[in-house]
Amino acid sequence: MKAKYGISSFFNWNNDYYGAPEERSGSERNWLYQGRLIKWMSATNRDGTCKLPEKSDLVNFLNRCLEGDADHPGC
Repeated sequence: MKAKYGISSFFNWNNDYYGAPEERSGSERNWLYQGRLIKWMSATNRDGTCKLPEKSDLVNFLNRCLEGDADHPGC
């Protein structure tokens, strides 16, 4: 990622849904923001459980970015 996009770090983001309306819940994912920042997103649900990206999610994300185009959704 550093060689292709100049990225050497990431930003960790957590969406906290504790106390949110019942129909709201979080999800986990990784993405490349504006072609220059990796965002690692986790979520805390209403019941206090957490959703975190797993190693396989990160590997899949990195492979998509390295093999494809930064403008591709999901990368």
